[in-house]
Amino acid sequence: MLIKFQHCQVFMLVGMHLPNKTLHRQGWPGTKWTFLEKIHIHKWESMMEFIGKGPTVFIFSILLVPIGAELQGHGKKCKMKLLLGCLSVAMLVACKSEHFMHYTYNGTTITRVDVNNCESYFYYGNIKKSDDLPKNFFYLYYPGLDGYFADYLIFSEGKEVTFLYGGGAIPKQVGEDSLFRYKELNSEQQIAFGDSVDAGKLRNVHYVGYVLKTDDIVNRRNHSNVKATVR
Repeated sequence: MLIKFQHCQVFMLVGMHLPNKTLHRQGWPGTKWTFLEKIHIHKWESMMEFIGKGPTVFIFSILLVPIGAELQGHGKKCKMKLLLGCLSVAMLVACKSEHFMHYTYNGTTITRVDVNNCESYFYYGNIKKSDDLPKNFFYLYYPGLDGYFADYLIFSEGKEVTFLYGGGAIPKQVGEDSLFRYKELNSEQQIAFGDSVDAGKLRNVHYVGYVLKTDDIVNRRNHSNVKATVR
């Protein structure tokens, strides 16, 4: 279902899961998806999957709406406020999320932490949830449907890792680490680098984006030797 809001279009994929083969190789009948449209669709899918993890809270929230309206109709404003307060707390608890991922190549690991589907942190080293987080890291913030990032981790044969900017949200580097550095390419270099990734020539490179399904597609095409683990 496609809903238009003034000058923008929003893809609503509620209760629907598109097979990767259909979406990426064929598209919907008569439709050719651009790369950004694909990752925005995947973002909607990931949001729907996340909502599905808390169906009790989601259904409970829907049921509270007519109950709240009934209370308000009878002038019970205090109960209405209390009801809405409980609803707000329930939704905040349901929507808070934190995911750890690890990217490992030749004994070197980068830890990624995603928070609330709009923030990502990248740390050098194999960091666990119970560990204290390092003070040096890369931070990305990409709120809303238009927010995204599409970057690369380049592992050297030594211990160094380069965070290569590819597009979308510009990463902010907090602190300095000689083993984890930032790099940007000009337009021509980006095109050449992207062609090398598509050709599967860069086995020590791992694409990192804000939708894991897109990550898998790009890295399978590149035959990346970087091992990605989601926890």
